[in-house]
Amino acid sequence: QDQAAIVPRLVNSCSGRELAAGKDKDIISTLVRRSQLRLVSITEAAKGISLNFNGTDANRMMRLAHQIGCEGFSIQRFEVSAAGQAGETRPSEFAGVMEVQRVN
Repeated sequence: QDQAAIVPRLVNSCSGRELAAGKDKDIISTLVRRSQLRLVSITEAAKGISLNFNGTDANRMMRLAHQIGCEGFSIQRFEVSAAGQAGETRPSEFAGVMEVQRVN
């Protein structure tokens, strides 16, 4: 009862479905495509997976991070930067870098 106030903060917005089966790189590649982003590179190392991607919508990149988290990965690094031409008020392209590790 003392911890009851904490319980609502522990709820996340991931659905109750099962995690996707398959190789980690394949799962992440599929999520990038579903987010309508372009996967530039993906490499697997002993400490996790590093991926570079780009697209025209930074919000889709944020949703990608959420989806990857819901698939059982911990995001160690996540950067989004404008990749448009200098002087543009609204960049037409964004570049993303993410490093993740499997936690489940």
